[in-house]
Amino acid sequence: MTNWAGSRAFTPSHLRDLTTHDDVARRQAWKFLERLVAATVLILLGYRFNLPYGLTIGYVAALALLPVWIRVTTAQRSGALVYFLGAVTAISGVLLSVYSSRDHVISPNAGMISLMLLVGILAGAGVLLWARTLMRTGWAVAFFGLGMLLHVTPGSESFALNPWKFGFGPPAMVIALGLASLTGRRWAEALALIALCATSALNDSRSAFAILMLSLLAVVWQGRPRSATGKTSSLATVIAVGAMGYIVYAFGQALILDGYLGEDTQERSLRQVETSGSILLGSRPELGATAGLMGDRVLGFGLGAVPTPGDILAAKEGMTRLGYDPNNGYVERYMFGSRFELHSVVGDLWADFGIPGLIFAAVLIGVIIATFSRLLTDGRASALLVFVVVQSAWNLFFAPLYSAVPTFMLLLGLLLARQDTVSRDRNT
Repeated sequence: MTNWAGSRAFTPSHLRDLTTHDDVARRQAWKFLERLVAATVLILLGYRFNLPYGLTIGYVAALALLPVWIRVTTAQRSGALVYFLGAVTAISGVLLSVYSSRDHVISPNAGMISLMLLVGILAGAGVLLWARTLMRTGWAVAFFGLGMLLHVTPGSESFALNPWKFGFGPPAMVIALGLASLTGRRWAEALALIALCATSALNDSRSAFAILMLSLLAVVWQGRPRSATGKTSSLATVIAVGAMGYIVYAFGQALILDGYLGEDTQERSLRQVETSGSILLGSRPELGATAGLMGDRVLGFGLGAVPTPGDILAAKEGMTRLGYDPNNGYVERYMFGSRFELHSVVGDLWADFGIPGLIFAAVLIGVIIATFSRLLTDGRASALLVFVVVQSAWNLFFAPLYSAVPTFMLLLGLLLARQDTVSRDRNT
C-alpha cells in the first residue's frame, strides 16, 4: 500500500527537484508539494482553530485555495448545483436579516458566525474534493480526522462528563474508517465498525451506537450473494436501508430500555419515552420548537436575528405539544439566548437563511439519496461513506449546524466527485 504522498520512494528531500531541469522530477516535486499543502489544510479544517467573526484558520486556508478547488467542485452538474444554491442561500440570509431588522434586533457578529458555517462547509468540501485528486480518499479523510483529534479539549465540562461521546469518539470514527477503507477489504471495514459500535454502546453514546450499527448492516448487506441475472434497483436499496434503520431503532430502544447499555442510559431513556412516547422525540424536543416557529413565521429570521419574546413563546408552544416542559434555563439560555439554535441542520438553515436554506437542505438530501443508493446498489460504498451518509442524515434533523459542519464537509467531499472517478474508485 502506497503512503499518503503516493509513492514509497518519494520523500520531502526531493523538493529540491522543484528547480531541476528534469521535467519528470520537477512534476513529482510539485505533486508532492500539492499533497503536503492539501494534507496540512485538511488537518487545519478538522482542527477548527477559531478566529474572530466565525472564521477558523482552516476556513481561511481553504478560501485562499479557492482558485485551485473550485474547478473540481463544479466539474459535475450536481456539484455546480450545490455550490450555486449555497451562494444563493448565503445571499438570502443577508437579505432576510435586513427584512427582519424591522421587528428584530440583529447581531452582526452572530450573523457572521452563522454565515461562516455555511461557507466553511462549502470551502472544506472543495478542499477535500481537490485532495482526492492528489491522494487516496482514506488518507485525505484520516488527515481531516487527525485535525478533529487535535481539536479535542480534555479540560471542557462536556469532555469530563463523557470523554468518548464529547471527545475522542468522533475523530476516532473518522480516522479508523478512513484507514480501514485503504485496505479495500470489507471484512476490515466491518471489524472497525464493530469495534466502534461496541465502544459507543459502553460509553452511553446512543445515537453513535445506532448510526454505527446501521452502517455495519449496510456494509454487510452489500456482501450478500447476487443473482447472475437479477439486479437490485436503487429504490429497492433505499427501502432496504429504511427497513434496516427501523430494525436498528427498535432493537436499540429495546436494549436501552431493558438496561443492557447501562442504568443511567436506561433511566434517561425511560423518562423520555414517558414524556413523548418516543426516545427520538423525547431526546430532541427542539423539533417541536422548530415546528412552532415555522408555523408562526414561515419565511425564517435571517443571519444574526435575536429571538423576541413572541418567538420564544411560539417555540415553547411547539415543544409543549411533544409533552416537554420548556420552562427551563435550557430553552431561554441555549436555544434562544442570543440567537436561534434549533439543534438541527434543517432548523438552523431555515432560521438563518429562510426558504432557500430549506431548498439547500433538500438538494443535499437528493444528492445523498441519488448517489449513495447507486453506490450501495452496486456494492461500491465503503464503510466510510456509509457512516458519513448515515451520520449526515441524522445531523439534518437532530444535530446543530455547528457540530454537523465536519461531517457535511466529508459528505460533500465524498459524494460530489466526477462520475468517472466514482466508477473507478471504490473508496468513494
